[in-house]
Amino acid sequence: MTSYVIDPTAPLPKRWRDERGPIRIMGGPHDGYVLARRPGCMPFVLSVKQLLNAEKHPHLGPFEVEAKTGSQQELVSSAVPARNHTGKAVPPGLVIYCDGACEPNPGVGGWAFVVYRDGAEIHSEHGGERRTTNNVMEMTGALMALRWFADRQVVEPVRLLCDSQYVVKGCNEWRAGWKLKGWRRGVEKELANADLWRELDQALTLVPITLEWVKGHAGIVGNERADELSLMGRESVLAEPASMRLIREQLDYSARGGI
Repeated sequence: MTSYVIDPTAPLPKRWRDERGPIRIMGGPHDGYVLARRPGCMPFVLSVKQLLNAEKHPHLGPFEVEAKTGSQQELVSSAVPARNHTGKAVPPGLVIYCDGACEPNPGVGGWAFVVYRDGAEIHSEHGGERRTTNNVMEMTGALMALRWFADRQVVEPVRLLCDSQYVVKGCNEWRAGWKLKGWRRGVEKELANADLWRELDQALTLVPITLEWVKGHAGIVGNERADELSLMGRESVLAEPASMRLIREQLDYSARGGI
């Protein structure tokens, strides 16, 4: 794999340089990832392409880029270090825990999922919304976990555990009936979060598994970690600049079919 170096002689903003030396990007000039942060915020992962776009749109920055670089997966783990959770261990094999949080409800919320292989954490993702509900965040955590697994295009056994009865029973028991009724609860009854249930149905068509319920806040390592990450997702929304939030909300709206 070719290495590309962003050094002090390159025509890049000074804020992308690290005082300890040049920043090495693995991959191509528009590939690779770096660990960055906004002043006073938690570190997060940015691609080189995002850095270049930030230069065109200064309101997305400024970013302080740390010297550490590598793959997106490695940097996600580095940006969000796990606490030393103790309790019931994660089962063997490929196991995913998902979770959501919202405070107040409705209000600012976060979602997350964390992936383990034979008890070792190998991947995690989290995010959030400023105006949402706890159920939506729980559903989003499960949806993003399923999409991550499907995008890998690797056929292997996987378990998805969630502490929301609403999500687990909705996926395993209620979803088929709602689908037959056109994603409604009845002729005159709307189905709450119908758009997300449709997306979960599509994801479960690609990944036909049965979700497993796990008791929340019961000392189960994977569930505690997913809960921790969902709170980080909520915190990331609270720390997000207003200009960035408006852009993201418009993109989300457009992605869901808005004009």
